[in-house]
Amino acid sequence: MNMQERSLEELAIPAGPPGVPDVQPEWMDPLRQLRILARYKWQIIGMLLLSLLAALLALMAIKPTYRGTATLLIEPQSANVVKIQEVYQPETSMWKPTEHQKTQVELLRSRMLAEQVFTELKLAENPEFKRDEPSKSTAPGMLSDVEALLRQSLGGTGGNERRGVEQLMERLHVEPVMDTNLVKVSADAHSPELSAQISNALLAAYIRYDQQSRGGLADQASGWLNQRLEEIRADLERAETALQAFYDSEQLVNVGGARGMVESEITDNAQRLRDAQRVKTELENVYRRIIAARNAVERLEEIPVIAQEPLVQSTKRSYIEAQREAGGLESRYGKNHPKMVTAQARLDDALDAYRKQVTLAADGIRSQYEIAQTTETSLASVVQSSKAQIRGLDRKQNQVEMLQREVDSNRKLYETFLERSKETDIAGNLDIGKTRVIEQAVVPNEPHRPRKSLWLVAAGMAGLFLGTAIALLRGYLDDTIKTPLDLERLLAIPALAVLPRVRKTGKRGERLVHMERNEPGAIFSEGVRTLRTSLLLADAGHKRTRILVTSAVPGEGKTSIALNLAMALGQMERVILIDADLRKPSIAGSLKLPDKSKGVTDVIAGTVELAPCILRHAEGNIDVLPCGSLPPNPLELIGSARFTALLKVLSESYDRVVIDSPPTMPVSDSLVLGRYADAVLFLVKADSTPGRLVAASVRQLRKAGAPLIGAVLNQADTRRQSGFSYGYYYYQGGYGSYTGK
Repeated sequence: MNMQERSLEELAIPAGPPGVPDVQPEWMDPLRQLRILARYKWQIIGMLLLSLLAALLALMAIKPTYRGTATLLIEPQSANVVKIQEVYQPETSMWKPTEHQKTQVELLRSRMLAEQVFTELKLAENPEFKRDEPSKSTAPGMLSDVEALLRQSLGGTGGNERRGVEQLMERLHVEPVMDTNLVKVSADAHSPELSAQISNALLAAYIRYDQQSRGGLADQASGWLNQRLEEIRADLERAETALQAFYDSEQLVNVGGARGMVESEITDNAQRLRDAQRVKTELENVYRRIIAARNAVERLEEIPVIAQEPLVQSTKRSYIEAQREAGGLESRYGKNHPKMVTAQARLDDALDAYRKQVTLAADGIRSQYEIAQTTETSLASVVQSSKAQIRGLDRKQNQVEMLQREVDSNRKLYETFLERSKETDIAGNLDIGKTRVIEQAVVPNEPHRPRKSLWLVAAGMAGLFLGTAIALLRGYLDDTIKTPLDLERLLAIPALAVLPRVRKTGKRGERLVHMERNEPGAIFSEGVRTLRTSLLLADAGHKRTRILVTSAVPGEGKTSIALNLAMALGQMERVILIDADLRKPSIAGSLKLPDKSKGVTDVIAGTVELAPCILRHAEGNIDVLPCGSLPPNPLELIGSARFTALLKVLSESYDRVVIDSPPTMPVSDSLVLGRYADAVLFLVKADSTPGRLVAASVRQLRKAGAPLIGAVLNQADTRRQSGFSYGYYYYQGGYGSYTGK
């Protein structure tokens, strides 16, 4: 375990690789987002006010538009009067109110009514609709006639009127009211009186058109119905004649009854056919064996069906008894004995009877099979004939049904048209639909557009959203370290102290040098003592005598922190402060030490002894070893054995050796000094140093083996979390130069 890991373990803070946070990601941290919004609150407020101002200017520039609205009732057609839709579309059974309403709404939106309103109100002379007449053609003769013809072809109204009508149609709004028969008719105009006039004129034009269109509708429908009624009557008569002619030509009385008789006959014959087929199937195997036996009794008696016949079994038993009796007599009397001769005669008779019965049984089975085969063939022919007869009847039945359907449809259509014709004659002057004005449009008092409150609310929300988005974007693009949490998240090392920014009152540098001693109650002094306490707690395992203070870039306050830390430790221990910044030393100037004081470089070079170079700073109760003469080769002096020996001597003489070192990014002196130290404090200036520079510096220190125990966040603004838009940083001085983004 190296020194860095041991020190972190002693502080009970787990060591981890740089750049790997032990908390949730930044973009998921709500506190970070709130801090960003608080930091850029004035920019957000400015964007909000700018959006509201833009909305106000736009509202002032927009000419208000008024909307006059009238209400129209469009009732569905009554079921007790002539159904006009059925006249034009006989297949539709009844009107649907929604379809009727949609039709009337589209009629209200039609160009025809808009032209009537445009002409009635003389809108062509109104400033809102009046357009400049196109320049008259100066072309002589035929060209002027052609131009006139083209203008006439534009429509019933002139070109300007046509454009005015189109503009009027864009301003008209016809909207049905949900779940009612009401329709809202509105018109937009810059004049409130004109908006009401247009709405009322449109309703008046619609009512006139509705009454005119319904005036001759009943007569027209009646004439059309009578004409169609005569045509349908002729079709019905032709269909009935064709049906009767078919019955006569085919000599049909009842196709369905004849078909039933044939079906019953087929059923009986089919059952008989199945019985014959079953008998044939059962006897077919036996029949084939009988044919194969060729009347040989010995082979016939082997067939089970024949052997199981009762007469065959009876004669066989008689034959066996006669054979057993003859065998007994032959053994007792011999072949020539009279009893034996009698027994032999009975045996021969029994054998003849048995053979004859076997032959008769075989002939009977053969006859049964042949009868079943003949029956099957005959019945199959009868069934096929009956099926053909049924198919013929089916064809005739289908043709009859087709003719009957035509008769029925013509009769139904005739009855429907006859009923409609009578209804039309009776309802000659009856209203087909009820359409009336429920509410006339009144002159509006408030403009319909623009809606100032809505505009202002939308502009405010847009400005707030845009300002918040810009603030969050700036916050996430700004990778400078602002809080101890940012520091620990980026470097994976503890933040030992947070030191506030000191106001620029008087001589800022002199104030900072003695602030821990002169202003012990200040937040800065408390932070230095907190840092001292953290160092003392880090001594739990072993005492950390050599303390190195460094940072990533110049100007982060290393010297001030090193001076105040040394003075804070000097209140408890013997402390010496070494200015190891051999390129641009600043401790001697900060403490106002004598000019050209000898120091580190002179001791290493061997030109002076150590004791005269150590200066006492009584106010801070510490000893100081200044830099001395600026060397041409600082890095070689720091890496020399004499410098190591110098640190060893000072470590044995003092309790603490505080070393002020150069920054890590411009030069590598602090990387070499870190190997000599027992503890390295890394200083970061809040809201200034880019996080990637800080992470790169810490990686270099870790690679060099420096015992990095923690970091210090310096110049933090405790009153507000201020941020800076990081651009290009430029550092230049005695260390050379460094440019970073």
